[in-house]
Amino acid sequence: MNPYLQLVSKEFPLEKNQEPPHLVLAAFSEEEVYLQPEAAKQWERLVKALKLEDEICLLDGYRTEKQQRHLWEYSLKENGLSYTKQFVALPGCSEHQLGLAIDVGLKGSQDDLICPRFR
Repeated sequence: MNPYLQLVSKEFPLEKNQEPPHLVLAAFSEEEVYLQPEAAKQWERLVKALKLEDEICLLDGYRTEKQQRHLWEYSLKENGLSYTKQFVALPGCSEHQLGLAIDVGLKGSQDDLICPRFR
């Protein structure tokens, strides 16, 4: 199966016992963030092409199902069901679990990891 052609959503959850993706450390993050190699390469190309190396950073990339579940439960407790359903994928239904999704924020700022807002 081509890892870049997977559809993941509430309607199309990840298969149980799916092997974890091959990951690499992504550039332009303030902490260690991992992505699939092609996603990391394209992220780096985008930031360099737009000359945003000093302005934006990668906040989040690959998450395990356990991390996705923790994020869902945390948001549910802090923000309620409506907000959580709008901004957080159910565990097993997130592209983050494939290492293909990213969250981006302003470098050096305190962003809301669930719903970052910036100019």
